[in-house]
Amino acid sequence: MQLNLHHAVAAVKNLIQRAKDQQLSIACVQEIYEIGPRPVGVPAHFKFFYSSREKLKAGIIVFNPNIQAMKVFSSKTVVAITFTLRGRNILLLSVYCPLSEDLESTLQQVEQCLNTPHDGLIIAGDFNAKSPVWGSNQEDDKGQKLSEFCSIQRNGSPEHGGLSPDFSWIQGSILDRHDLLRLFHD
Repeated sequence: MQLNLHHAVAAVKNLIQRAKDQQLSIACVQEIYEIGPRPVGVPAHFKFFYSSREKLKAGIIVFNPNIQAMKVFSSKTVVAITFTLRGRNILLLSVYCPLSEDLESTLQQVEQCLNTPHDGLIIAGDFNAKSPVWGSNQEDDKGQKLSEFCSIQRNGSPEHGGLSPDFSWIQGSILDRHDLLRLFHD
């Protein structure tokens, strides 16, 4: 699950309840509710990894206590973890690119993450980018840059950090369709 919480305590509470009701294992979140420099509202018994920005922008909450996750990257707009699922090392990125910031820096951080060894990849985020590729009626500069980035990455080999040639956009997330099918339909 990927969700922008818009710095709202009610959104955090709703997410926690939804995780319980629907037995969610992991959520990638953006614009996390905080008081001072600390995130608020996520119970301590969940694993919570978040970006290193002063105002927390990206995070990953692991609800399932059986998932062993390790933070492998953290920057101002990206946080990444690895975890094992069905014997595969999954790299999961949560990304937030604010409206007021250029996408180029965020994409450089994503590219750094792709160097982390992995067997499967999920990039979930709020890029504030519009493109018909993922259902928008228009394309903005960020949307064009993000589309180009994914095109370049998917033409690279997965062994060298590139996205597989076959990927999907689902609510702002880049999912390797073959990896997804193997992970959840075995």
